[in-house]
Amino acid sequence: MKRRYRKKQRRMLLYIGAMLLLFVCVSLLAVQKPEATPEPEPEDRTLYENAWIVSAGENMLTFMAEGSLMQAEAEGVTNMNNTLADIELKNGKVQKIGVKRDTIGGRVLAVGEDFIEIEGYGKLPLSEHFAVYQIYGELVQKDYKSILVGYDAQEFIVGNGQVCGAVIEKEVETTLIRVLLRGNHYEGDSHESITVCSEEAMLLETSAETRRIEPGTELTFTAESNELTAGRVKLTTESGNGMITVTSLQRAQGNPSYYGSLEIRRQGNRLTVINELDLEKYLYFVVPSEMPESYGLEALKAQAVCARSYACRHILANSLSAQGAHVDDSSNYQVYNNYAAASLCTQAVDETRGQIMTYEGEVVQAYYFSTSCGYTTSADIWQSGYELPYIQGRRVWKEPEETDFATAIMDWNYPAYDANFPWYRWQADFSLEELSNCASAAGLADAIGAVQGLEVTMRGKNGVVKSLTVTGEKGSEVIETEYAIRKFLSPNGIELRRKDGGVLTDFTILPSGYFLLREIRGENGLEGYRIDGGGFGHGAGMSQNAAKTMAEEGMGYMDILKFFYQGVEIRDCSI
Repeated sequence: MKRRYRKKQRRMLLYIGAMLLLFVCVSLLAVQKPEATPEPEPEDRTLYENAWIVSAGENMLTFMAEGSLMQAEAEGVTNMNNTLADIELKNGKVQKIGVKRDTIGGRVLAVGEDFIEIEGYGKLPLSEHFAVYQIYGELVQKDYKSILVGYDAQEFIVGNGQVCGAVIEKEVETTLIRVLLRGNHYEGDSHESITVCSEEAMLLETSAETRRIEPGTELTFTAESNELTAGRVKLTTESGNGMITVTSLQRAQGNPSYYGSLEIRRQGNRLTVINELDLEKYLYFVVPSEMPESYGLEALKAQAVCARSYACRHILANSLSAQGAHVDDSSNYQVYNNYAAASLCTQAVDETRGQIMTYEGEVVQAYYFSTSCGYTTSADIWQSGYELPYIQGRRVWKEPEETDFATAIMDWNYPAYDANFPWYRWQADFSLEELSNCASAAGLADAIGAVQGLEVTMRGKNGVVKSLTVTGEKGSEVIETEYAIRKFLSPNGIELRRKDGGVLTDFTILPSGYFLLREIRGENGLEGYRIDGGGFGHGAGMSQNAAKTMAEEGMGYMDILKFFYQGVEIRDCSI
């Protein structure tokens, strides 16, 4: 009895012990681990260098950076309106503002991606985050290309030996132009030496002094000249209205003379020359270099407005800003001072003074060329997708009727305003051997071998060739764009027969991109191609020879311009 009781008691104790053990285990499992300390959120820090503070107040900062207008919470910011600064934000709140207040000003002589040259300060480096802000009208952030050389339309903010930013404070009136003078016969953009003289006394300005040069004195400059120790000299006539002749330069007129100033710069062991002058006086020498005086007043006035529009466009584009110029004096832009001023050309400039063409408020690209084939084309001849709504291509005649290109180009009397000019129609024969020489000159000989065939594979508006496939014994190559095709088909040494019966053999580029190919076959098959073409020049914009005929038939210059440039307005060039 006692033994049974003791057994029962032991079982009870074991059960209680097991239950206690289970309770302890469950209790231990139920004990929650302490929560891990959360990782701190990463700080959102942003630094805007050379931002433009628009306003600061009521615990809010408004500024422009990276092209956008922004706002951020800020405490205790005052007296910071219209200021350049580095702004550091943390989680959207202003932490630090580094205001930059040191400023300089002056005419800009040159500007590039990493430098700016300012009159009186020399060449200065640009900050990596250099920013330009246009503050008149609507606030806009721009880049270094918007700083026009030759003008003093902005204030510069400096810090740590660099130019950090620029503020364009006023609209620019494009009244002067800076022209890079190329070498003899417009070859090269630098000179071994420059020799000048003037019938009037000249002022020679260096960084150290201004010296008077007696009338008739001839001065020669080289890279070793003492006057160029600081890298630059400037020459003007004493009255400011005279002309300086560059006797070391040759143009069609002989030694050209220039209004305004001549800026001679040392570039390594050579020199560059920039002529800065009034835009209207520049046109006195562009119009006669681009259109003969015999074309009549209305045609010359149309040319003057085109030339002025073209020049204004390139002034605003700062096309050669790193070299300190807007344009050069060659056909890369507009031919300048190849011929001296002519009275009727000067009258045309004066009677259209300040007039430019605009489209929807912007200055147009006033392309022009010599002679049409009876049609003009659109602007995409230079680049696929390049569109100018005011240059769409059209029939160059009173009547709008059109025929297919092949029929028109084969008709040497197809009616057009240009129809009586020598280059209206032309023809040239290329043998396969001569085409192989063209391929060699273009560096294609290794790729395609001897030329076996040509094919026009794409035409643009009104028939201009945009793509030419050249097939050789080894393969084919596609040549694209009107100019590249004309350059490839160089007729140098090949007879070019014009409508007036003239034959030329010294042309280095095909007269135009308006042409047909016709096979020349002999006993052994294909021997070459006859190229039947029309017109002279790229064919976009105004045909100068058509403008002459239109003027002779009584059209005024504004009507001529609106014929070639659709939807344009003619207004003053203060832009």
